[in-house]
Amino acid sequence: MLIFAALVPHPPLLIPNTNISETNLEQINVTQRSTEALLTKLASLKPDTIIVISGHSSFVDNISINISSEYESNFQEFGNFNEPFIFNPDLELIAQIRELFVVGLEQKLVLMSSVKIDHGISIPLYYLNKLMDDYKIVPMAPMISELKYNFLFGNMIQDEILKTNKRVAIIVSGDLAHVPSNSSISSTRLVKKFNEQLIKSILKKDIDTILNIDAKLRIKVGECTTPSLLILLGILKDVNCAPTLLSYESAFGVGYVTIEFSL
Repeated sequence: MLIFAALVPHPPLLIPNTNISETNLEQINVTQRSTEALLTKLASLKPDTIIVISGHSSFVDNISINISSEYESNFQEFGNFNEPFIFNPDLELIAQIRELFVVGLEQKLVLMSSVKIDHGISIPLYYLNKLMDDYKIVPMAPMISELKYNFLFGNMIQDEILKTNKRVAIIVSGDLAHVPSNSSISSTRLVKKFNEQLIKSILKKDIDTILNIDAKLRIKVGECTTPSLLILLGILKDVNCAPTLLSYESAFGVGYVTIEFSL
């Protein structure tokens, strides 16, 4: 059964004791508070498995699932040298999803294997791990080239997630559009407008508008969350849920949004 679904940002600033968080964390304190509150709620729901969808390890023409005997994450690239986190995979759910793909050959899915998971996957789990660690994960990445395949894939695996006896949560981890450091006033306005319209479409569950976002515009504003989001929206198609905006702020030229899809 699906017990939880959310879109959260993954700025490395959220991780304490890094070479960038010491002086800058206060710039996104609204994002930090909403993320902590949301993941505290998730911990209270006692999930068995968490599907974490992030675009950082995406392939151009394939949706991918990372399958490994265990996963490891650390934040050494950001100056945090604490002991790494270790996560276990839900091999059963991964296998079930893979079998569905065999039936739906119009979808493109690859299984890849990497012990190391990137910060897009591990930053949301950092806050959850302060509260619980007895859950399994399915690290997933969307296809970049065609948005519609991500939505169709999500809808294809919907029944498996809704009907399983496991308590399944889904986290989409991604930041919104970025303003380049040398940006003009017009490009800054474009990014702001893009983020606001995307958030509005999510809250209205306007799938068609999200599916038809111009690819060149997405590249221009540096947005990479939409492909991951569409997998979740495919899973939630015709599911009774209410998207709720918990926070949105822009810091250092990046849009950070936290949205819960209340089930």
